[in-house]
Amino acid sequence: MLQINERGEQHMKYIATIIFFGLLLLQSSCSLQIKWSPEIDKLADLARSDTNKWGSLASDVTTFYELLHQKNWEATYNFRTLAFKREVKKNTYLEAMNKDGQDWSLVNYKIQAVNIFGIESENKVQLVLEITENPGPRHSFAVVWWKREESGWRCEEAGPTRLSLAHRVTAPEKE
Repeated sequence: MLQINERGEQHMKYIATIIFFGLLLLQSSCSLQIKWSPEIDKLADLARSDTNKWGSLASDVTTFYELLHQKNWEATYNFRTLAFKREVKKNTYLEAMNKDGQDWSLVNYKIQAVNIFGIESENKVQLVLEITENPGPRHSFAVVWWKREESGWRCEEAGPTRLSLAHRVTAPEKE
């Protein structure tokens, strides 16, 4: 039978600790490598129900979040509402997003619910999102708003928690 002295026991503890932290580090780095695969089934179902009415919403929403994922701040600004653009000038937006986005990334999102507002006009849509962001990854839920404007569907509130200008900057407009 193998007997381990006190010094050998101490070495075994060090080796076990190193292995433990190595595996922990490996798991952490693997969790950061989540494949970009947004879950948009609920929005896609709405778009299929009436392509003429909702097809552009599905396209605009998915394009916007793809641009956020790519950190294409200038293009995301173009998807913001006119009211947002009146309050936040493009240069201010780009500076804030570049600063906030240095350590940030949109890992993934899932549309949990779609709610339509505007009794006759159906010009506002509320989306409930599950968002995964880095650093972390951090999972959160957000209620975001989209509004139909002349140029298409535009984002009032985007959802990511770590981007200072992803939130609404003006009071909701009365319908």
